[in-house]
Amino acid sequence: MAPTLPLFALTVLSLAAPSAQFTTYEDGSCRLIGDPDVYGVGVRISYYLAFFSGVIALAACNHRAVEDVKKGTTIIGFAILIVLIRNAVQGSLAVFEWDLVFTMVFLLMSIAFIPLTIMGSRNSSAALCLVYGLYAVLLPWIFFTLADQGRREDCELKAFLFAYFDFYNIHWVAFLKALSVFSCLTGIIFIVAGFALLVYRLTADDGDDKADIDDDMRSGFVALAIVALVIGVITIVFTEKLISGNDVDLSDDSLGSTNQLIPFLVGLFTLMSTIWTVFDDIRKGE
Repeated sequence: MAPTLPLFALTVLSLAAPSAQFTTYEDGSCRLIGDPDVYGVGVRISYYLAFFSGVIALAACNHRAVEDVKKGTTIIGFAILIVLIRNAVQGSLAVFEWDLVFTMVFLLMSIAFIPLTIMGSRNSSAALCLVYGLYAVLLPWIFFTLADQGRREDCELKAFLFAYFDFYNIHWVAFLKALSVFSCLTGIIFIVAGFALLVYRLTADDGDDKADIDDDMRSGFVALAIVALVIGVITIVFTEKLISGNDVDLSDDSLGSTNQLIPFLVGLFTLMSTIWTVFDDIRKGE
């Protein structure tokens, strides 16, 4: 399977015009209308499949598989970041959207992809670091200045952390603000690392932009993959519980719609490409 297929599909997705919908309450009620472009079923499944692809690539220590996953995740992550910023500017329930996407994108992907940044091409690692850094440095803007945007005092918004509780609980809000500050600081590190990797690649004389993985490190990567898998599954459950617990209306997010089918197929192709690449290299004895 051509490794460029997921990248091509994701490029098409990033160029697609987003819908006019963003997360908000329906007029005159507490019914929460979600944004399928950000966390519709096809988008969510795409990220989940990309995560499992990352776990497989991590466990196999396969450079080619790592490249497929990192490139695809970087592009779709950047596309969703653009939609998130647009939604926040237009008046969305920003804290809910960004909290959900932070869990689904940044936290879930970081579990597998922080180790992956030292594998494969430093170019793709740089791009991944820059996108994650942009997510992180923008969080204080959301949780400090837009914390009450879109909120309705008479409507209950739930958070989920092993159990449901009030999203606007003073301790939870304080935690999110503290987390946003910490994330901003780590985001700066990601951005600096991203530019450093790009500079290194541009100035390197040996032409080899891949990080070497010693045989002694392979067992460590397998162990990391197992830990990532367990934590990732828990994170996915938390994400789904957050959406279902708030009874978010995503009636326009069926897999039959283009804006959900494309990301779903991208995630599926990425997973299939990763499995094929790992299997092909094993077959060839590489």
